[in-house]
Amino acid sequence: MSNIRVTYSGLISFAITLVTVFTGLGFMIIVTRILSTQEYGTWGLINSLLAYGVIFVAIPGFWLLRETARELKSEKTGVASSVIWSALGILIYLLMVITLTPQTDVDLTILLFAVILVPANILQRIISAINLGWKPQLSSYGILVSEILKVPLALLFVYYMDFGIMGVIISLFLAMLSSTVFQIIIARERLQGCIKFSIIKKWFKLSWVAMYPKISFLLYNSDVLIFTIITGTVELVAYYIAALVIANIVSYSAEIATSVSPKLLGGGKETVIIKNLTYAIYFAAPLLSLSIIFSEAGLIVLNPVYKAAALVVVFLSFRMLFRSFGGIFESYLVGVETVDIKKNATINDYLKSKLFTIPTFRIIQYSVYLLILSIVLISTISIMSEIELVIIWSVISMIIHLPLFIYLILKVRNTFEIKFETMSVLKYIIVGFCTFGFLSLLVDKFLILSEKLVEIIPNILLFVSIGIGLYVLITYIIDSNVKNLLNGIVEEFARRKRG
Repeated sequence: MSNIRVTYSGLISFAITLVTVFTGLGFMIIVTRILSTQEYGTWGLINSLLAYGVIFVAIPGFWLLRETARELKSEKTGVASSVIWSALGILIYLLMVITLTPQTDVDLTILLFAVILVPANILQRIISAINLGWKPQLSSYGILVSEILKVPLALLFVYYMDFGIMGVIISLFLAMLSSTVFQIIIARERLQGCIKFSIIKKWFKLSWVAMYPKISFLLYNSDVLIFTIITGTVELVAYYIAALVIANIVSYSAEIATSVSPKLLGGGKETVIIKNLTYAIYFAAPLLSLSIIFSEAGLIVLNPVYKAAALVVVFLSFRMLFRSFGGIFESYLVGVETVDIKKNATINDYLKSKLFTIPTFRIIQYSVYLLILSIVLISTISIMSEIELVIIWSVISMIIHLPLFIYLILKVRNTFEIKFETMSVLKYIIVGFCTFGFLSLLVDKFLILSEKLVEIIPNILLFVSIGIGLYVLITYIIDSNVKNLLNGIVEEFARRKRG
């Protein structure tokens, strides 16, 4: 597995992710412009409930990534086992819906219909885990298929046929199904042989290894549930979810690191993380700046009703920065963990490994987050305005990610004992600050915040192009890493064109 090209696969993933920024924005514009705040808040709640429905896919996903990277031939069994995980997931999802609905103003019919997303999501994640462990860029191609298709599907079912939130669910179901079929086709050479129930038995036996880290995932996605239960409505959730759409742009910088973990699992050299992290920071600087500068404009594009949540975007942007890079550092640490390939590994060995210590910190982090959020909401719900409650929510969400982020930085430095490219990173930060500081002045003076899409979108794209163009040009001139990266991209395209 050491033949994985980390930078190449990472750049493919990042490039595709940039494409999905536009397709995702197109999809969200259709959704947010047509759905009411009640419906859009319901959609945010559905996404939170789906976290419970797909939790069991953590078991095959965990082992398929590691076993595919190590050429252990369990891929066909993994795909076949999706029936088991889907059945369990549907049961959990329905139990959550039945428990939650009486306490909120949500339409039960919509929540029940959304159950179709559970098996579709599970199968897509299984085949993605296989491709991620084999050729990481193939998983990115699958994402691209889904992202491209969901825009015309949303136009058909949400805009033209006016199915409302039901149309959103149908659109995503068909998009995920298409992505899954595409990935199965391109991974068919990995799906040879027979189904081995001994592998499924092993996965069940060691399910606690894969499931334990996902407890933090459930806690992380439970804030929407808690906010909905305490406030009794999903309308405020709509503002938070809309702000998260803009802030989530920051997380795309982490896509450059998608292939590092399978590279390390397959025996790759630990030094690959140096360049990888440098490039991740290079992309993060402009994305963070853009999400903050265009916080209000971005919300107006989605729907002018959400522009009051511009400050929420700022706090959530930093949250996504801390969370995304925390995820990158975690993938580095887990990628060099070998306890799962020791034949006589004991429970104590697992408990002492990075597979458990890091998730334990995350569980503590998100438990504290939910506790603080609950206390603050209960204490302030009668004295604060609705938008102030959402702002407080975003502030708590940002702050709670910082301690673990710092811990993981220190842990990576101690584990790998390598020197990061500090000078390059400083250049990116300084150039980014100056470039996008100048862009912010231009935006404040010249950007007209029209509510008409045909007027505001071209203006935003013009200013974004100016900012990114200046950033890339200056860093290309003063930093050899950027020069090598961009020249390598040009050479790769030229080589493929000749080939």
